[in-house]
Amino acid sequence: MTFRTREMIRLWRGFRDELVEYWHAVRTLDFSTAHRCAEVLVAEAEDHRGCLADSCSGEVLNDQFLLETALGVLGQYAAYWDALMQEQYSWSWSSLQDTQDSLRLIKRFGRRPDILIWSAIERQCGGLERLYPYRIFVSSELTHSALECSICGRRMDDPACPHIPGDLYRGELALGIVRDIIDVFALALVRNPMDKRCVIVLPDDSERFKAVAYLRGELKSDKLDPFRLHGVEYELDRTWEAEQAGKCLRKAVPSDGNVTRTSKCRPATERERLNIVCSEAPLVEVEDLLYLRRSSARSASDGAAQGSGLAIQH
Repeated sequence: MTFRTREMIRLWRGFRDELVEYWHAVRTLDFSTAHRCAEVLVAEAEDHRGCLADSCSGEVLNDQFLLETALGVLGQYAAYWDALMQEQYSWSWSSLQDTQDSLRLIKRFGRRPDILIWSAIERQCGGLERLYPYRIFVSSELTHSALECSICGRRMDDPACPHIPGDLYRGELALGIVRDIIDVFALALVRNPMDKRCVIVLPDDSERFKAVAYLRGELKSDKLDPFRLHGVEYELDRTWEAEQAGKCLRKAVPSDGNVTRTSKCRPATERERLNIVCSEAPLVEVEDLLYLRRSSARSASDGAAQGSGLAIQH
């Protein structure tokens, strides 16, 4: 379990019905329902935060932050697939990065071992990145005003500020806020940026989004659903060609009678080969999967009895 305190574990389990509805909505590409479920869950978590007393331990408040982050992932994850199905490929890239940022917070502050669903989604997101054409990113060199602490409001280099950027303090994440950018010296193109959202945005109808468009087509044709996509395998395919096509240089016949042939070759093309990896096992927790299957069986039996009704497909 991701959470450390019993209070948050009980609260998370109390969200079971909404979570199952959310998983099913994403699997069936019903994003209006998925967004509604995510918004309801986040609102309930915020209401719970309002009920917490100031005397609560830091561990409980940190767990509350983790709970809200985990529920926020649901909205970001649904937003990614929603943008993808609407052919908003550039926007889906940003939603993918938002999801990964929240997953990193869960991985950093969550209890070990990590809950399987978050680890599985993190691996899936890493694979999805390979479908996008973005390999070069923009990085800026600039000077800015002193960082202001998001918790106490002091300068973060002030000895009176005890907070470290990126650490969690009683449910609040310490951040360094930049109020003013003084000057920008240069822009650089890099392969490993701090923020992968900093890209040269391509139009959604660009030919370079063909891998993402192929994935969308598989989803739209019901050949795949988001929770059966386990990742993307990457290979670099090199094609070679001879400088003298079909010709080899024959050397003199040595005393042992063997003929040696040589040819000079050069690489002609290099291209990325991406394989979408799918599985029959969905990326949901086992107990939720069993619940869905029981719901499917009940729906099927009710439909047979009443002559109508929908069964959840897997």
